[in-house]
Amino acid sequence: YNSNAFNEYIRQLFGEYKKFAVFVMVSRNYDEQFRSQDIDMIKIKSIVDAKEAVIFKRAENEVAIVFEDVTKATKWRANYLENIRNSINPDMLALRNALWVNIDNSEFFDNAEEMIYFTRYIVGSGQTRIDMQYQHFIDVDKEMVESMRKEKAVERMIEKALRDNRVLVYYQPIFSTEKQRFTAAEAL
Repeated sequence: YNSNAFNEYIRQLFGEYKKFAVFVMVSRNYDEQFRSQDIDMIKIKSIVDAKEAVIFKRAENEVAIVFEDVTKATKWRANYLENIRNSINPDMLALRNALWVNIDNSEFFDNAEEMIYFTRYIVGSGQTRIDMQYQHFIDVDKEMVESMRKEKAVERMIEKALRDNRVLVYYQPIFSTEKQRFTAAEAL
């Protein structure tokens, strides 16, 4: 996989202060087309028809497409959605069921690390938090980025409390009426 190359490319674009767009595709059913570790990136590029983009295979079932030109990304998205809706091509049908995350504005993020983290965050949470019944497309907005920041802040506070030994654990016994004795405890 070339997840590290994706990360470095995002860092480079942020370093150049460029506005860019990112699409992340996750095959939710691990379609046979994306199952192989030897994915032919040229084939994927031809399937998604992203001639103006750089494509990275980030995981077994995940591809990221980066457009340095946001206008071209917007046009590609519109054409792609139209093509996928009307296609009977098996390659397109596999992509129709995928989860697509569209980050059309890199300026939503303070830095490259935040965007890289967000691409993992939204892919991990996207299937459970967002209704994708219609197009399987998530259009990222500032509100989603703010939500991620708030969750990350809470996570950091918890980690700090654990590091500083400021967490007290109380155990509540669980009583089995069947066995007439305490059988376990839960941490509160």
